Amino acid sequence: MSFGYAGKILWVDLTHLEFREEPTENYLEWIGGRGLGSFLLSRHQGHDNSPEGESIIIAAGPLVATGVPLGVRTAVSARNRLSGGISYSNVGGDIGNRLKMAGYDAIVLHGASPTPVYLLLQDSRAQLVDASSLSGLKISELREALSELHHASPLSFLGIGPAGEKEVAISCLIADRAHAAGWGGNGAMFGAKRLKAVVAIGDQPVPVFDEARLRDKIQQLNWRISTSEATAALIKGGTHGMAGAGGFNGLVPTAVKNLQ
Repeated sequence: MSFGYAGKILWVDLTHLEFREEPTENYLEWIGGRGLGSFLLSRHQGHDNSPEGESIIIAAGPLVATGVPLGVRTAVSARNRLSGGISYSNVGGDIGNRLKMAGYDAIVLHGASPTPVYLLLQDSRAQLVDASSLSGLKISELREALSELHHASPLSFLGIGPAGEKEVAISCLIADRAHAAGWGGNGAMFGAKRLKAVVAIGDQPVPVFDEARLRDKIQQLNWRISTSEATAALIKGGTHGMAGAGGFNGLVPTAVKNLQ
C-alpha cells in the first residue's frame, strides 16, 4: 500500500473502447499530479500529431482527497493545441477527490471514440457510456443531466460544452460548476476524441500514514489560512482585487492589458 494514493492508473483506448490498469507504485518518484502527468505524457505520446492520436492525462497528487486544505487541485497534461508544446493546467472543484475516491490516481486517454461517449468511474471500475443525448449541452445543462442519469452522491465531472465539441482551440475543460482547466485547448482535445466528460463517483477514503497527526496538521493549516493576510484580501476583493489589480495594497503593477 502506498499512502496518499488510490493505487491505480487507468489507460483508456477510446478508438478500440478498451481499458488497461497499472499500479501507481510504478510511478511514485513523480510526485504530484503535474509530475506524474508530465512523465506519462512524455513517455506515451500518440503516433501522430493529430488531436485524435495525442494523449491527454488527468492526474491527482498524493494530498488530494486527504482533507489537507487546498489539496484538491487536479492536473491536466497534453500537447498545447496552439503552440505544439507541453500544456499543463490545474483545476479545482471536486473532480480530483472523486477520481481518487473512485479508485484511480490518474487517467491516460488516447485515441478517439467513433461516437460521443463519457467515461464513468465508480467503485474502481471504468465504463464508457453513450453520450449522444448530452451532445450540444452547456456545462450547466451537462451537470443537471448527469445528476439525473446517476442518482448517486457525491458525483463530480470534468467536461466540455459546445465550444469543446466544435474543437475551438482555446476551449477549456470545466469541472463541476465553473472550475476551468484553461490552458492549451484541452476542451478541444476532448472534442476531437468525442469525449464529452469524465465522471467520477466515489466515497472510498484514501489511506494515509497517521490519521491522528494528519488531523492535527489539517487544523493548524486551516487556522493559518483563515487568519492570513491573503485570505483577508480575498474576502475583501476576490481574486481580482488581491492579485489582478495590484496586489494587497493596490500598488503592485501585476495587471496587464486586460485592465488597460
